[in-house]
Amino acid sequence: MTGRLEVGGLALVIRCAENPEMVGKCVTLERRVAPGEAVRFGGMSFRPAKDVCWIVSGDGLQSFNAYRGNRSVPYAGFAERNLMPLRGDEQPQLQRVEELTT
Repeated sequence: MTGRLEVGGLALVIRCAENPEMVGKCVTLERRVAPGEAVRFGGMSFRPAKDVCWIVSGDGLQSFNAYRGNRSVPYAGFAERNLMPLRGDEQPQLQRVEELTT
């Protein structure tokens, strides 16, 4: 990783087993959630079981539900290990990733 994840920063989704189309999305970090902590944010509930999680916002976010399938959401939760922090100097790399994923 090239930096630290921090509230208000940008991150790149690098893994998402439930929704592979989320990989490569640029997201804004809204809130860090510790394992076992229950949080309501933006009308949604988050409670990571064992990993640190980040609540993120961004365009085209989707949530997977086994009963309802994929649906668009304003916020999503990702395990910290599935996010790569971005800084201003990584902007050309982000643009290249977006070109490859669209």
